[in-house]
Amino acid sequence: MVAPGLFPHAEHGVHPEIYFEAAAAIITFVLLGKLLETRARRRLSDAVRGLVALQPKTAPADPG
Repeated sequence: MVAPGLFPHAEHGVHPEIYFEAAAAIITFVLLGKLLETRARRRLSDAVRGLVALQPKTAPADPG
């Protein structure tokens, strides 16, 4: 796209194929993965906070 003359096939009038859809798909999958990871981390953090809130403040006295 920028300098097709640098490729060896350019002298024969054949230009290299440029696949924008493949690059767009890879970028989309990476961004989607980051979004899902962030969402999962947030949900995990909320769950851990909920479990910590269930912890008793003091231990019961030993009846024995």
